[in-house]
Amino acid sequence: MICRICGSDKITRSHRRGMEKIFKYVYPRTPYRCKECWSRFWIFENPFKTNLSKAIAGLAACILILLISWPFLAFNKKEPVQVEKKESSGSLFLTRGSGNQKPGTIQNDTQEQEDSIAGYEETDPEQTIDQTIDQTTEQLAEHEDKTESVPEISAQETETIPETGTIPAEDEIQPDSSVSSIDTKQLENKTNREIETKSQPLLQFRGLEISEADDSVNILLKTDKPKEKHKHFFISNPLPPRIVIDLPGKWKHLGNSVFKTKSHIISRVRVGKHSDFFRIVLDMKTDKRLFPSFKESPQGLIISIKE
Repeated sequence: MICRICGSDKITRSHRRGMEKIFKYVYPRTPYRCKECWSRFWIFENPFKTNLSKAIAGLAACILILLISWPFLAFNKKEPVQVEKKESSGSLFLTRGSGNQKPGTIQNDTQEQEDSIAGYEETDPEQTIDQTIDQTTEQLAEHEDKTESVPEISAQETETIPETGTIPAEDEIQPDSSVSSIDTKQLENKTNREIETKSQPLLQFRGLEISEADDSVNILLKTDKPKEKHKHFFISNPLPPRIVIDLPGKWKHLGNSVFKTKSHIISRVRVGKHSDFFRIVLDMKTDKRLFPSFKESPQGLIISIKE
């Protein structure tokens, strides 16, 4: 044996590495190595040199043939279908035979089928037609009796309803004039208020300043223009009591909504805008009912509370 690269005859068998140990059954070649150039190459060798390898190959071939021919074996076939012809009925009955079935069972089934066919042929068709005619006549007679028993509606009992669907004048409900006048006034006031608020431009609330004294607190509501028109009321229940001030109009506010104070009269001031007014809520610390005073300012409105 000579090296294919350098032509040297100093060649020795090489060891199989990694996956080559598994591929030796699929790729029957033997690795060799040259001692001069240290090149590695493979040479094909007959895998069926020994009798053991030949026996293993034959056994594998037999197993493969058995697996291929398994679906076509005799013990896997289905049982044959028996066809019997009946002269009395003129039709074919298919019966599938089984190993556990007794020979007398098929004859019993066929005998029952012949008896049923014979019983069907013995019935007289004219007699069945007469029975159906009698049944229909009886049903028609019962239906006529029911229609005759329905009472007729006289012309006096019927009521004429006009095509427009209106209620007669005597049955109409007369509305109360006082209630309708109150409702119309409320609607007019509401619509007028909405028209006024829509026509007015947006007012801007810029914030507030709180100045404290020994027995009083002054709160400056900063707006874009002086504001004197307002509404206020006192809420005593639930505690703590609160003073609520409403400024009419449409407002714009983008700042804080809660302002805390260190006063012994007011704990905090809350503000919030609504659809047609701006509300200021003063949360009191004392349970006494205090009355605020209001004064117009160039910057907005001043609220003074004295204890």
